[in-house]
Amino acid sequence: SRGALRGGVQELMVYSFPSTGLVRLRPVFRRLLLIAIDSLLLPLAVWQSFWLRLAHPFHPNFIAAGSWLLLAVLLVGLPVYAFTGQYKGLTRYVGSRSLYQLAGRMAVLVLGLLAVGVLLRLPLPPRSCWILFWVLATGMGGALRFSLRDVFFKFSNHSTKASAQRVVIYGAGA
Repeated sequence: SRGALRGGVQELMVYSFPSTGLVRLRPVFRRLLLIAIDSLLLPLAVWQSFWLRLAHPFHPNFIAAGSWLLLAVLLVGLPVYAFTGQYKGLTRYVGSRSLYQLAGRMAVLVLGLLAVGVLLRLPLPPRSCWILFWVLATGMGGALRFSLRDVFFKFSNHSTKASAQRVVIYGAGA
């Protein structure tokens, strides 16, 4: 059984991911984790942009124009992210500059998707869906990276503070 019996009361053992587990992951696995999360967030942003614009989660316009976009956002978006350095800094070095770069990457992605749709003569979504997709994907991607950065800082600083030795520097200055 998963619990131990003590004094007639069964204690349940709680299994959790170690707090420093994400910090100790090798950079390759962190990149794969971010790629996996992005491969979920990008189609979610496409779907939400249609839902917000058309006020229905599965509007016929989404079925026509959104079906190719769900696949194209992954086929175009993940390479755009990879080739523009989205996964190089990982989450430890995310700052306001990273958010601006993410907004630029998303603009490139939106223009790339629009070009694919026009060149292949696919049904295009309303113009406002493109703007909503840009805002949603930038916001979700930025929020994810800032949140992960905070988690990394919290657990990496916590582990180094516990093992750090306090010292006093005497005689500094003129």
